[in-house]
Amino acid sequence: NSNKWRIGLIWIRILLISNMFYSGLLFVQNLLYLAGYPFPYPADPVLLLPPVVFAAITVPMFFPDEVSSIFISHFRQQSDSGYYSGSRLSELELGLIRDKLDQYMTEFEPYRTPALTIGDLSEDIAIPSYQLSQMINREFCCNFQTYINKYRVEDMKRNLTDSGRTVLEIGLDAGFNSKTTMNNVFKEHTGTSPGRFRKEKTAVK
Repeated sequence: NSNKWRIGLIWIRILLISNMFYSGLLFVQNLLYLAGYPFPYPADPVLLLPPVVFAAITVPMFFPDEVSSIFISHFRQQSDSGYYSGSRLSELELGLIRDKLDQYMTEFEPYRTPALTIGDLSEDIAIPSYQLSQMINREFCCNFQTYINKYRVEDMKRNLTDSGRTVLEIGLDAGFNSKTTMNNVFKEHTGTSPGRFRKEKTAVK
């Protein structure tokens, strides 16, 4: 809403500039008329069109940062909200995308890449990122990062019984980029720390 309001102000400025141009044109016409030099063209309201176009082009020159930030921000908000992304996926489409993603995650384990983004995954499986995001939100009830972290945690749980590697080594291999992130995410998903999880599983054996 704030962006729409600010965009409206930009167009008010355009109209004000156009009105100033038209008023100036009338003023010059009257001066020429009084001086005995009739203006060759009538000051018709249609003449407002050129200054409107002129103002639309020059306003960004006078207010470059404001105009660019407003319109880029507005476009991004619309894009993020799905305004440019098409309609909701059907249940069949969701199922097909989920199957394709599950197979790819199992076969290639992309979650091991710490800097993995939804754009990377989208490109790898040839599914638009907005559709991939929509499927994850609806099918797994979480965002992309949480979805990827679930795979990393499950990978750690499978390998924490390996006494030949440290907890940190296992976490880094699973895709976490730091010890702090690894501990926080693992505890969030399991309710315990990686070290305690390892001790409990080892004690059972």
